[in-house]
Amino acid sequence: MSRQPPIDSAGTGAGRSLVVRDLPLVGVWERDMARGVWRWSPSLWEVLGLEPDGDAPPLDEWMNWVDPEDREALRAGSRAALLGQRTELVLRVQPPGGPPRMLRTQMFRASSTNEHLLCGVVEDVTLALESERASATALRMFHAAIEVIPEALVIRDNDGAVIWYNQAYRDLFGRSDAEIAATGLHAY
Repeated sequence: MSRQPPIDSAGTGAGRSLVVRDLPLVGVWERDMARGVWRWSPSLWEVLGLEPDGDAPPLDEWMNWVDPEDREALRAGSRAALLGQRTELVLRVQPPGGPPRMLRTQMFRASSTNEHLLCGVVEDVTLALESERASATALRMFHAAIEVIPEALVIRDNDGAVIWYNQAYRDLFGRSDAEIAATGLHAY
């Protein structure tokens, strides 16, 4: 096998374009219900923003890290996963000595032949969820500001389709949202 030149900052190597993306950091865990064994991958400590500390903490200690409002959903998800249903949850977690996190975890039974082995994959989605909330808030504020502008205002997309109009536009033409929608115009 020939050695390829490294990818440079422009994303190219060996004279060709290449798209490279970082994979999100994920941690994995497994819980053997029959033997009472609970293990984590070293990367799960990193997902939590903590230094690796050997074995996983005891299960009851871990549950104390999970927001009290999310604990029953976690228990129910675990039960469903043990019954063979793949389960996905977003949990609010406060690791000791670390920042609060929003973790997306997928839980599943390891195989149909081992009904006591529960496995999971965990990803920190804190920044993504905060970004979504901030974007939604900014969009609501933008729409609220447009509504109070006294002039009729229409916003069109790159294809010329109307994607937003304000109350002054409705008043100018004397049409309701339903009547405007019937003309092919729409607002989000």
